[in-house]
Amino acid sequence: MTPIGPAFLTAFALGCGAGSPLPMKASDSAFQVDLTATVAPGSSARLCRLAIVPRDLSIGRVESTSTAGTHHVEVALTDAPVAEVDGTPFDCEARRVPRRGTFYAAQETYQALSFGDGATLALRAGEVLVLEAHVLNATSSDRIAEVEVGLFAAGADGPALGELRLGSPFTNARKLVCHVPRHRFIQVLGGDASLEDVTLTLLGGALVAPIPLFESEPADPLVFRPALHVAAGERFELSCSGQLPCILTGTYFPADGQGIAVCEPAS
Repeated sequence: MTPIGPAFLTAFALGCGAGSPLPMKASDSAFQVDLTATVAPGSSARLCRLAIVPRDLSIGRVESTSTAGTHHVEVALTDAPVAEVDGTPFDCEARRVPRRGTFYAAQETYQALSFGDGATLALRAGEVLVLEAHVLNATSSDRIAEVEVGLFAAGADGPALGELRLGSPFTNARKLVCHVPRHRFIQVLGGDASLEDVTLTLLGGALVAPIPLFESEPADPLVFRPALHVAAGERFELSCSGQLPCILTGTYFPADGQGIAVCEPAS
């Protein structure tokens, strides 16, 4: 998925989507992020833009629409400072953003996700999100790419979604073992555009064989429908042959102070 040509960006806005050529399927989203860009002929581009959460909000559903040629859409929590949010789109691979947890991904021109078991994700005013769109243009003309993502409010009755981070600061470790202390449900799992040849395997419990979650192209996020159950005592094995460190992010429930897993270098 390495870009094969330049992408020329023309506009990117955060707002209500008024006047957009891609109206959301529902009009009561709590807030919406819109992207419009021109992608040059014969090119592939990963387009990102930072957006600030306008107010405290618990969301339970995310919905997206995109034009033809959009390979995937991803929305993630970040540690980017508010000062970096200038409304300008950028090449995701040229400007790295520290992601805490991917909570939505889609690979269809219209897709929606309601979090499992009525789970909700608490967003705080001033938090910075990143919207990523991977857009392909195999034609001989410019392609106008448009993406709209709506975040929908929900009550706080369901389990809280937590931020999933599988990896460690061990920059020389190409294989990690992550021990899961109690049962979890993984909703979304995302990689990073720079990661290569990452394999994440779930081992243990009643499983008769490892489950490969990433075989290749780890930057493509995974959405589990239904959420992936991970039993207490199971473990993940994370291997990578590309850039270090290997870190995958996502969301899981129920969230508590324990986190989803403790990772260490494999012996």
